[in-house]
Order: sequence, then C-alpha cells, then structure tokens
Amino acid sequence: MKSLICAVTVLAVSTAQAATIHVDASCPGGDGSELDPYCSIQTAIDNAVDTDEVHGIGNPLGECK
Repeated sequence: MKSLICAVTVLAVSTAQAATIHVDASCPGGDGSELDPYCSIQTAIDNAVDTDEVHGIGNPLGECK
C-alpha cells in the first residue's frame, strides 16, 4: 500500500503546470490573471509556487516610488 501512495504522489507532483502571474501597479488589484492582474509584486510572490512565473505589465515597480 505504501508504494502505491508514493507512486501517486510522484505522479501528481510531476504533472503540475507552472502558472503565469501578472502584476500591474496601476490596477485596483485582482486575481493575478492577465485580464485582472495583482497590483503588487509582493502579492504575486505570496501567491506563487516554485514553478510559477511572475510577469510585470508596464511599470510594476511603480508601487515603490
């Protein structure tokens, strides 16, 4: 039984897809999608996992002025 659980766990981890998280400092804040980006890089980082990519739209560091 233990070997079956290990095999299923490895399969689940190896098939995970990386997500693309979008950031735009000029927006009101959203869910991180391209059409509704987060408004801060910190929010994107807080919601990302190791394989995700964070993309800045326009000037995402404008929040740091």
